[in-house]
Amino acid sequence: MILEELELKLYEINKELPDINYGGCGTFSYHLKKVLEEKYNIKSEIYYLPGKPAAIKYDILFSHIVVKVNDTIIDNNGLYEWGSGWTSNLNKLSEEKLREMLDIPELWNNKFYNDGNINNLINKLYQI
Repeated sequence: MILEELELKLYEINKELPDINYGGCGTFSYHLKKVLEEKYNIKSEIYYLPGKPAAIKYDILFSHIVVKVNDTIIDNNGLYEWGSGWTSNLNKLSEEKLREMLDIPELWNNKFYNDGNINNLINKLYQI
Protein backbone atom coordinates (compact mmCIF):
# COMPACT_ATOMS: atom_id res chain seq x y z
CA MET A 1 0.00 0.00 0.00
CA ILE A 2 1.30 3.41 -0.89
CA LEU A 3 0.70 6.35 1.41
CA GLU A 4 -1.63 8.16 -1.02
CA GLU A 5 -3.98 5.15 -0.95
CA LEU A 6 -3.78 5.16 2.82
CA GLU A 7 -4.70 8.83 2.91
CA LEU A 8 -7.92 8.14 0.99
CA LYS A 9 -8.87 5.33 3.37
CA LEU A 10 -8.15 7.52 6.39
CA TYR A 11 -10.34 10.24 4.90
CA GLU A 12 -13.24 7.76 4.82
CA ILE A 13 -12.65 6.73 8.44
CA ASN A 14 -12.45 10.38 9.48
CA LYS A 15 -15.77 11.10 7.74
CA GLU A 16 -17.47 8.30 9.69
CA LEU A 17 -15.75 9.15 12.99
CA PRO A 18 -15.14 12.92 12.82
CA ASP A 19 -14.05 13.43 16.44
CA ILE A 20 -11.00 11.14 16.49
CA ASN A 21 -8.77 14.07 17.45
CA TYR A 22 -10.81 14.55 20.62
CA GLY A 23 -9.50 11.53 22.49
CA GLY A 24 -8.82 8.92 19.82
CA CYS A 25 -5.42 9.90 18.41
CA GLY A 26 -3.52 7.49 20.65
CA THR A 27 -5.71 4.53 19.72
CA PHE A 28 -5.56 5.59 16.08
CA SER A 29 -1.74 5.76 16.06
CA TYR A 30 -1.19 2.58 18.04
CA HIS A 31 -3.38 0.45 15.76
CA LEU A 32 -2.38 2.16 12.50
CA LYS A 33 1.25 1.31 13.32
CA LYS A 34 0.26 -2.33 13.83
CA VAL A 35 -1.73 -2.47 10.57
CA LEU A 36 1.08 -0.87 8.55
CA GLU A 37 3.69 -3.26 9.90
CA GLU A 38 1.69 -6.51 10.10
CA LYS A 39 -0.39 -6.17 6.95
CA TYR A 40 1.83 -4.10 4.64
CA ASN A 41 5.34 -4.57 6.07
CA ILE A 42 5.72 -0.78 6.38
CA LYS A 43 7.95 0.24 9.28
CA SER A 44 6.70 3.17 11.34
CA GLU A 45 7.28 4.98 14.62
CA ILE A 46 5.01 6.74 17.07
CA TYR A 47 5.53 10.39 18.06
CA TYR A 48 3.74 12.86 20.28
CA LEU A 49 3.23 16.59 20.15
CA PRO A 50 3.98 18.13 23.55
CA GLY A 51 1.07 19.98 25.06
CA LYS A 52 -0.92 20.92 28.13
CA PRO A 53 -1.17 18.41 30.96
CA ALA A 54 -3.99 15.89 30.86
CA ALA A 55 -6.72 15.89 33.47
CA ILE A 56 -4.48 13.78 35.69
CA LYS A 57 -0.78 14.02 36.54
CA TYR A 58 1.30 11.97 34.13
CA ASP A 59 4.93 11.86 33.05
CA ILE A 60 4.26 12.74 29.39
CA LEU A 61 2.50 16.00 28.55
CA PHE A 62 1.00 15.65 25.08
CA SER A 63 -1.63 17.20 22.87
CA HIS A 64 -1.52 14.79 19.92
CA ILE A 65 -0.16 11.35 18.96
CA VAL A 66 0.87 10.51 15.38
CA VAL A 67 2.62 7.89 13.25
CA LYS A 68 5.80 8.56 11.26
CA VAL A 69 6.66 6.62 8.10
CA ASN A 70 9.99 7.74 6.63
CA ASP A 71 9.57 11.54 6.32
CA THR A 72 5.77 11.51 6.49
CA ILE A 73 3.63 12.15 9.55
CA ILE A 74 0.20 10.50 9.57
CA ASP A 75 -2.84 11.28 11.68
CA ASN A 76 -6.54 10.81 11.05
CA ASN A 77 -6.67 14.08 9.10
CA GLY A 78 -4.04 13.08 6.56
CA LEU A 79 -0.36 13.18 5.72
CA TYR A 80 2.16 15.88 6.64
CA GLU A 81 5.79 16.51 5.84
CA TRP A 82 8.13 15.72 8.75
CA GLY A 83 9.77 18.79 10.23
CA SER A 84 7.50 21.51 8.85
CA GLY A 85 5.07 23.48 10.99
CA TRP A 86 3.75 21.62 14.03
CA THR A 87 5.55 18.40 13.00
CA SER A 88 8.90 19.99 13.88
CA ASN A 89 8.00 19.79 17.59
CA LEU A 90 7.35 16.04 17.78
CA ASN A 91 8.99 13.67 20.27
CA LYS A 92 9.38 9.92 19.88
CA LEU A 93 7.09 7.68 21.94
CA SER A 94 7.58 3.95 22.39
CA GLU A 95 4.80 1.56 21.48
CA GLU A 96 4.96 0.15 25.02
CA LYS A 97 4.51 3.59 26.60
CA LEU A 98 1.56 4.37 24.33
CA ARG A 99 -0.01 1.01 25.24
CA GLU A 100 0.31 2.01 28.92
CA MET A 101 -1.26 5.40 28.17
CA LEU A 102 -4.21 3.84 26.33
CA ASP A 103 -5.12 1.98 29.50
CA ILE A 104 -5.61 5.29 31.37
CA PRO A 105 -8.94 6.75 30.18
CA GLU A 106 -8.39 9.98 32.13
CA LEU A 107 -5.54 10.93 29.77
CA TRP A 108 -7.90 11.18 26.81
CA ASN A 109 -10.61 13.66 25.84
CA ASN A 110 -13.91 11.87 26.44
CA LYS A 111 -15.60 13.56 23.47
CA PHE A 112 -14.31 10.57 21.49
CA TYR A 113 -12.77 8.21 24.03
CA ASN A 114 -15.46 5.67 24.92
CA ASP A 115 -15.75 1.93 24.29
CA GLY A 116 -18.09 2.26 21.30
CA ASN A 117 -15.98 4.79 19.40
CA ILE A 118 -12.67 3.12 20.26
CA ASN A 119 -13.85 -0.33 19.15
CA ASN A 120 -15.36 1.10 15.96
CA LEU A 121 -12.10 2.93 15.16
CA ILE A 122 -9.99 -0.18 15.77
CA ASN A 123 -12.24 -2.29 13.53
CA LYS A 124 -12.07 0.27 10.72
CA LEU A 125 -8.27 0.51 10.92
CA TYR A 126 -7.87 -3.27 10.63
CA GLN A 127 -10.04 -3.19 7.48
CA ILE A 128 -7.55 -0.96 5.67
